[in-house]
Amino acid sequence: MNSCLKAEDLGLCTRGHQRLQGVSFALEPQEILVVCGPNGAGKSTLLDLLSGDQQPTWGQVWLQDRPLSSFSASQQAHLRARLAQDYPVHFDFLAQEVVAFGRFSWPESEAETQAIVAQAMQAAGCAHLAQRAITQLSGGERQRVQLARVLAQVWQVEQGVLLLDEPLSAQDLGQQQWIFRQLKQLARQKNWGILCVLHDLNLAQLFADRVLLLAQGQQLAWGPPQEVLCLERLSLTYQAELTAYQHPLKDHQLVMLDD
Repeated sequence: MNSCLKAEDLGLCTRGHQRLQGVSFALEPQEILVVCGPNGAGKSTLLDLLSGDQQPTWGQVWLQDRPLSSFSASQQAHLRARLAQDYPVHFDFLAQEVVAFGRFSWPESEAETQAIVAQAMQAAGCAHLAQRAITQLSGGERQRVQLARVLAQVWQVEQGVLLLDEPLSAQDLGQQQWIFRQLKQLARQKNWGILCVLHDLNLAQLFADRVLLLAQGQQLAWGPPQEVLCLERLSLTYQAELTAYQHPLKDHQLVMLDD
């Protein structure tokens, strides 16, 4: 099976500053890959390169086994969607209108767009907000609407790619669990590859198929979460005193700060 997305020795240098170097991994269909690392590790820079918002100084990004640079902007929009940490909307669009922005590049009827928007909003847990103005929603509600927008963008795409930057940062515990379960289900059903930046290491342990760990612009490890997120590596990477507890029912550990 072909990879949805692949990075080969990816690096970026701007104004003499090396922001990222030596990053190599593959995102497979039906897989959730979580990117972790401390502040300034290069996580958002990596998303910039993977989404084509910046061009790498070294290396290559492959989308469905073709160089990303060989796709036009509209072709890229049909194959991958990115959720940024902040996507402010300052006009009183209805939530369903914001989600419909994800279908902008698709030639389809209004009825087809409305059907996909409704399905994407249901999947993101925000169908009940469809007729609400986006400016009147809470931070968590707006975040779920924006998630629905990127789901809608690739809703009918085989081996589509989602690039999600902190998609759960404004969600409560119940919503975090529900959304990740939805993402896992969508990845399996639609053969999508989902790359997700997270700060919460315990969520990464729970929901990631593989983890990419970055620090100071360099790749430290890539692989199964149990191998990548080991206590010694995390303590050194985050410069924090940590304790790990084995989950009583599952084959992974819980990481806690020492007091």
